[in-house]
Amino acid sequence: MADHYNLKDIGCKFSPSCLSCHLEHCVEDVPMIRQSRNRNILNLYSHGFSISQLAILFNLSTRTIERVCNPTKIKLQKVLHL
Repeated sequence: MADHYNLKDIGCKFSPSCLSCHLEHCVEDVPMIRQSRNRNILNLYSHGFSISQLAILFNLSTRTIERVCNPTKIKLQKVLHL
C-alpha cells in the first residue's frame, strides 16, 4: 500500500475477516453505503478532523480520504445535491 499503513483485516458486521468473507461483493463497495460513509467523512472533515484522523477513524488509507475530501468533488456534490 502506498501509504505504508498497516491496516488490519477487521471485517465488517457480516464477516470477521475480509479475506474469508462469503459475500460476492463487499458491502463497503455498495454505492449507497459508500455515499453514506463519504457524507460522514465530509461532515467530520468540515468540522476540523484531519485527513490522518479520518483515515484512522474509518480504517481507510489517507489517499482514499483525500479523494473523498477533494475540493472539486465537494463542489460537484453540492451542485448535484448528493
